[in-house]
Amino acid sequence: MNNNIKKSKMRRPILFVVIGFLVQSSVCFLLVAQSVVNPIKEVRITVTRPEYEMVYLADFINVREQKLSPTISGVSVDIEVIDPPEGRGRIYLVAEVFVQLQGDAQSDLIVRGKTNLFQINGRRTLTAFDFTTRSGEIYIVNENYFENTRLRKRIEDLAQATVTVPPGTYRIVLTAYNALRQKVGSTSETIVISRSNVEEVYVEIVEPSNGAILTTLTPTFTWTTTAQDVILRIFEVGRGHRSPQDAVSAARPVLVRELSGVTTYTYPADAERKLEYEKAYVVQISALVNTNRGKVERSSKPVVFRITTDRVGKILEKFFSSQPSDAAARYTALRSEPTNWVAWQTYGSIMVDGKIITADELEELLNSLEQKGTSGVSVTIENQ
Repeated sequence: MNNNIKKSKMRRPILFVVIGFLVQSSVCFLLVAQSVVNPIKEVRITVTRPEYEMVYLADFINVREQKLSPTISGVSVDIEVIDPPEGRGRIYLVAEVFVQLQGDAQSDLIVRGKTNLFQINGRRTLTAFDFTTRSGEIYIVNENYFENTRLRKRIEDLAQATVTVPPGTYRIVLTAYNALRQKVGSTSETIVISRSNVEEVYVEIVEPSNGAILTTLTPTFTWTTTAQDVILRIFEVGRGHRSPQDAVSAARPVLVRELSGVTTYTYPADAERKLEYEKAYVVQISALVNTNRGKVERSSKPVVFRITTDRVGKILEKFFSSQPSDAAARYTALRSEPTNWVAWQTYGSIMVDGKIITADELEELLNSLEQKGTSGVSVTIENQ
């Protein structure tokens, strides 16, 4: 009798394990059956991402491990169940990425991957973290995985020179399937990367020219650039500044404006700081490149201009700008020297052949020389 009791007690743990296994299996079966009997019929997929002109590859791909980075910011996939409304069930995603590098005639498939089945309760938002941690609920399975190793190697080689994603068009196609392998939704997102290096951006100030003399307190600035967005900055030249770059480096700008889609701007009459007569200023325009690390600037050469009532300077500027390139260049260089950043009228009188003349007489003389030609004419400018 005692032996039978002992044997019965020994069988109980095994019995409990078997019962627990059957109960757990039944629950799993019911869950799977429910998702199959009432499958999701339609979902809406929305991809949220910022607009980038340039992307640093290391921020998106772990090159060493050949994996998507889990810390990608600003990019997400939103899945909303449409039929049945706020429905619950299991789906999986198939992702395809097509690449057309700059200069290529057509796009090629670079990778195709598939996730495991995962639960969605009405709506779910996924980030890169959900696809990169195998310990999580969602991961990429080996089934039907494809990678274009030739194209991947080409992109990696191009990226090594610039550390950025090569310029081109990248199209991502996401397709959702329910537990019955029925397609329930899809979306396509096209990403255009236009630059691999900020040095590719061009920006140059057209007006005013370097050393220009202006008579208005609301000058107009014009420039050419390959960028959509720019920042215009104007600095006041201080007494201790020996070059335009000194003003840019040491002074706080008197005006800062971020502009988009334009190549001209007039200094506002109601600006927070007004420009003043008999002062020199430096204008610099920086093209903006939008990257995943923020906006990067590509600056133009700084340009010096003066605001003055100096009529003599304007007369000379007009005359020398009409002369051969060497004379015009030497005049521009002279006017751009820091020691000449004051109005020329304060330097003294105008003298021709030992005779003092007025500004009107100088203008008449130079206009006559310009019309007749200036062969054999020698001009000397002295600071006495």
